[in-house]
Amino acid sequence: MGLEFESEVREFLQNLDFNDVRGGADFRIDGKQIDAAFGTLSKTYIIVSCTTRNKTTREGSIETKINELKGWHASLLKGLNSIDSLKSYNNLRLVLATKGIQPTERDRKLCETEPRVFLWDEQFFEYYRTLQSKIGVYAKYELQRELEVKLDDSEFMNLKNMPSLRITLDKGDFYYLTAVDPIELLKVSYVARRERGDQSFYQRMINQEKVKKIAYQIQKNKLSFFNNLILSTLSEEGLDFEELSSKDNVSLGKLSVNNHLKSLWVVDGQHRLYGYSNVKDINDLNKPKIPLSIIVSRTERDQGSIFISINTNQTILSEDYKWDLYGVYTGEPRRNVSALTPKRLNELTNLKDKVYIPSISPVRKKGLIGISKIARTINEQPKLFYGNLEDNKPNPIFKKKDDDQKNTERLTKFIDDNLTLIGENDSWLLKFFTTTTGIQIFIILLSNHLLFYAGNEENIKSYLKLLCEKTKTNRRFDTDTKIKNIEKSLNSREEKSRFIGEMITWINERITETSTNIKKIPLLTRKTSTQEVEKNIRDFLKDRLSTESEKWFEESLPTDVKDTLKIKHKDKTSDELWEYIDIGSIIKIIEGNKKWDSVFKIIFLDSEISSFSDKLDVVYTFKNFKKLRDAESHGRTVDQSDRQMGEAAALKIKTFIERFNEQVTND
Repeated sequence: MGLEFESEVREFLQNLDFNDVRGGADFRIDGKQIDAAFGTLSKTYIIVSCTTRNKTTREGSIETKINELKGWHASLLKGLNSIDSLKSYNNLRLVLATKGIQPTERDRKLCETEPRVFLWDEQFFEYYRTLQSKIGVYAKYELQRELEVKLDDSEFMNLKNMPSLRITLDKGDFYYLTAVDPIELLKVSYVARRERGDQSFYQRMINQEKVKKIAYQIQKNKLSFFNNLILSTLSEEGLDFEELSSKDNVSLGKLSVNNHLKSLWVVDGQHRLYGYSNVKDINDLNKPKIPLSIIVSRTERDQGSIFISINTNQTILSEDYKWDLYGVYTGEPRRNVSALTPKRLNELTNLKDKVYIPSISPVRKKGLIGISKIARTINEQPKLFYGNLEDNKPNPIFKKKDDDQKNTERLTKFIDDNLTLIGENDSWLLKFFTTTTGIQIFIILLSNHLLFYAGNEENIKSYLKLLCEKTKTNRRFDTDTKIKNIEKSLNSREEKSRFIGEMITWINERITETSTNIKKIPLLTRKTSTQEVEKNIRDFLKDRLSTESEKWFEESLPTDVKDTLKIKHKDKTSDELWEYIDIGSIIKIIEGNKKWDSVFKIIFLDSEISSFSDKLDVVYTFKNFKKLRDAESHGRTVDQSDRQMGEAAALKIKTFIERFNEQVTND
């Protein structure tokens, strides 16, 4: 186990592209066998001693290891001179890498005394592997900052004599304003991310997708930034300012960074900065500069306060404001038309003055439909923009040769005319379709099912009339209360999709009842992978619970889950209600004590094919899957780490269910 860990550490260092990575049974310095080692550009060599938990290693027992490593310092530094390929290194750092060991507070304090020993635990390796996958080689520069490795002064040549302003505040504090080469800045920057494990750290783990998008815009569209990065130093050490002129509290001069600087901490703007780390052809850019403010002499806690202030006191632009602006500034036809259509609908009959548009509605009145709800729904229907009808007939709504205004007029008329048709046949259904939830469903129904299946206007009218006949008969929308209850029940995309499926079924039923001479509408059966897994889980648990007891539904569900289902979906059988169970409720059922010992413990832990270690592992896996499922179901961006853990959880659950079912079949 120890040799395997040493090999892992050396591989980790090689992946970070450090120089002179050595180590193993045959590598010795001054007669001492070295587990792992690597060099930095600043002529500092890092010695890593590796230790793992074993029968004799107990919590707190690494004190001997620390003292042994400290005792080697002088002889190791001297020994570097005897190795030709390493004699250029004139500084040394000591690291103790641990696996399965929790150092005590006494250990940590001992490490702080000279010669210092840096501790690398399992969280350290996980953090830097994750970071390296997101920002590549620049992860090693952050690691060097932790080791307090000084760069050669030559590394700072592009950070010398930078035109800068030094601004003094009322309390005597000051900060600098300047602009620098972002690539040079990456070498001396450090981000205090919470995932690193230090409780005084305040930043979030970098979002790889966001970085990639910024990098793409920098490369393709020569994106420039006009808002400042906010950086901080722990002291003035490493910053030299030559004043040229001064007025009031503002000095103009030249700012230089030297190798006494320990680090520039990125308080705000890490994605802008690390966007440059993902630019493939950085040399194609014309000497880019990024503006920044450098706040001097602030501790990590001071920096955290600034970070919280920036991210809580500044107002994030709402989705409605964004979509109000998109039609004016985006320049992309699909998004333009999506943004302009709700504005035009707000002027026509059925949705007149019912859409909240910030530029024309200073106050959002109760009941108004946000422009973002309509615009985003339209934008998410690719067929409206790129699809052909059946028999390869051209799309009658969106024509590439036409400008945005013409395409907007056609799409607006298409939606409004069909809303009018609904109103002529069922005024209550029109009332539903002109709510926030209803208009989204109507747009999806028109674009995904009627326009691209029915093809011509007369067929679409026929289908909508049949829908109205059915809704008037089943009386699903004939009171305000019913409409409100339906709206409340349709919170997720999955629920909306299911409801649209019900509407198509109503149309098809009416076709059968009236012997109408038009084709039935095929139901869309495609599901996302998370929906498929969730359905597999529902089916699997229902099968297991119903096998255990005839009264499985009443006995298994927590009271609050049961009551909510019965209120939202009246007159449904237990089997029908179970289809509305979401993953959050499933976790409650598994986590509760009602059926754990008699059902779930046997399923998840006692079966031979189980890959779960204990109850916590089961719940943890399902919760990781839930994060991914919820994000996809509600159309939210999924953080890369959440996606990775969610996909791993989905695979683990799916594989377990398949193996369990196969075992039951064979038995």
